[in-house]
Amino acid sequence: SALQMVRVAGDRQDQLLESAQQLLPLLALLPEVQTHDQAGCHRLFTNLLALYPLYAELGGVRPDGTLFASSTQPADPADLSGRRFFQQAVETLGFAIGDCRIDPVTKKAALEVGYPAVDDVGRLRAGVYAALDLTWLKSMLTNSTLPAGSSLTLLDWTRTTLVRHPDPEGKYVGQLVGPRRRLTNAPPFRVDPNAPPVPWDRTRFRRGTGERIHETSGIGRGRDGVERLYAVANLGRMGEPTVLRVTVGIPVKAALAPGNRALRRNLLVAGAVTAGALVLAWFAGTVFVIHRVKRDAGSAPAFAHQEL
Repeated sequence: SALQMVRVAGDRQDQLLESAQQLLPLLALLPEVQTHDQAGCHRLFTNLLALYPLYAELGGVRPDGTLFASSTQPADPADLSGRRFFQQAVETLGFAIGDCRIDPVTKKAALEVGYPAVDDVGRLRAGVYAALDLTWLKSMLTNSTLPAGSSLTLLDWTRTTLVRHPDPEGKYVGQLVGPRRRLTNAPPFRVDPNAPPVPWDRTRFRRGTGERIHETSGIGRGRDGVERLYAVANLGRMGEPTVLRVTVGIPVKAALAPGNRALRRNLLVAGAVTAGALVLAWFAGTVFVIHRVKRDAGSAPAFAHQEL
């Protein structure tokens, strides 16, 4: 179902974030990173990218935020000091989640995360970052058993479309969605008011039943004009500045088809049972009532007409 898929998507993103949270601190300890070895880091990042295709990019930055090595642009001196992942990593000296960025050429969206590289006395020597490719969400939908016409949409906190399927013309990615409209028959969002922004803990947004805290469902009409049964949930950990929302929709006709088939089957069964009961009642009435009346009428004595 759509609800199960948004939960699976949330779980998968949680796993990717945990993987990045384990990888980046290891990279930050390497001498190539702390000494800003451009060639060495480029080889390292390129090899890691081949092993972990779910990363769109790996890179290293100097303490001032300038890029010194990247898996895609090894010699680009871009200034990344204004990126959220860098600012938070420097401020907290810990794992930081940044913004989502869309490649203007490939139209692929990625979520940036970073980690600081510090020396033995705690001085900032460099920073490493990874861009998590978010297009895996498309394959999750296309490889599923959801009916034809189902859709998946990923929005960031500005309601910019990061991932959309189907999107054959490529016109939805990067498009701003209008104000949020309440879905028909949608319950209110379930929010955990006691969840602190930090530290992150998976139990804060997963219930024992698999339900995610920010989760809802209902019927609505998509940008393509198709009416669908939608399920909506947060993608990834809560409390981050850039909350991502994933929506999976199933066409209403397809979603209701199993129930309609079951209803028709039950009505046919009920009709057959009713018809059978009527036939049985007619047969029983004919055999046990009408025949007995005829038999009794034939054996009764004839009364002669008498004048009084």
